[in-house]
Parts: sequence; structure tokens; C-alpha cells
Amino acid sequence: MKKIALILTMTLLAIITFGQATPSGQFRVATNNTAFGIDIPVGTEVICMTDTSVYVCHTPAASTLTLTTGATNFKKIAAGNSHVAVTLGSPANGLSLSGQQLSLGTASTSTTGALTSTDWNTFNNKLGSLITKVEYFSVSTTGSSAVFTLAHSKTDDALVIMNGFPLTSSQYTITGTTFTVSIPVYQYDRIQISYKY
Repeated sequence: MKKIALILTMTLLAIITFGQATPSGQFRVATNNTAFGIDIPVGTEVICMTDTSVYVCHTPAASTLTLTTGATNFKKIAAGNSHVAVTLGSPANGLSLSGQQLSLGTASTSTTGALTSTDWNTFNNKLGSLITKVEYFSVSTTGSSAVFTLAHSKTDDALVIMNGFPLTSSQYTITGTTFTVSIPVYQYDRIQISYKY
């Protein structure tokens, strides 16, 4: 019977011990000089409505205190309407700051900035004028060179790969749509050419 009483006592003490908690909540005052009117327990957040600063109570505060007279009982955890000033790094890259307004100017030949819609469309439309074409050829007979016909005339440098190895520009020529590999080739050699047209 003593064991049961001891177990019940220990269980009850454990429940009571773990059930204790410091009350916390939020309390608002009109100004830093407004008396609380109630005792403020530890853990309570006090918000000053004039600048929305937030304080937390770390030592119980009597109802007659204010944030000013009870300053030692509180720790400021949020600064309210104040913040660290925004500054621009150097170079500003087209950014400008006026009060709380951040702006990005339009780019020009001498100024970094945002593209206008006209500039964007000009840039974007250039992509459509150059298309990369990849063609594959297989050598049908062994010889000192091989000639193939491309689907389009190339507009700039080509990348030619034979059997997995790139060829230098001295090992091939392209005239119009005629593509000539000017090194010895063997039957079943695989040639890949990538070019823009």
C-alpha cells in the first residue's frame, strides 16, 4: 500500500511540476509614459502604440510602472518604426534611391540599367535569325576526301566532329551548301556538323 501511495504521489508531483508555466501574452500601452494599470508578469510582450516598439518583460513589473520608469524590467526586442537606412552599393548599376523609393533607370550606351520593351524585343528577335543546325553523314566509300551537301548555307563557324574527334578548319571546307572533308576517310566513318544558318 505504501508503494502505491508513493507512486501516486510521485506521479502527481510530476504532473504539477510539468504543468507550471510562466504566463506570457501581449499588452499594449499608448505611450512609453502610460502606467500599466495591472502587474506585468515575466514573458509578457508590451507594445508601445506610438512607435510600435516591442518590449519583453524579464522582471515582474508593478501596475504603477511605465516603460520609462520600469525600463530595467524590460528588454526592447523590436524597434518599431525605425530601421537601418537603405544604401546603394558602388557601382549602383542604374539604381537610385529617393527616401523609401528604390528605382531602376533605363539602360543606355553609357548607363547600366533596365532594358526597355523596345530593346528587349530587338534583342529577343535576334535569336530567331540564327538557328543552329546539326547534320549527320556517313562515309560510303574509303577515299582521300568526302563531299556532302548541307541542308542550308552556314553563316558562321562550324563544329565538325568525325568519329567523336573534332576536326580543325584546315581539315574541311564549306562553300555554300557543299561540305568537303579534306582528309582521308574510311567507309562507315561518322561525321557530325553543327552550324548556324
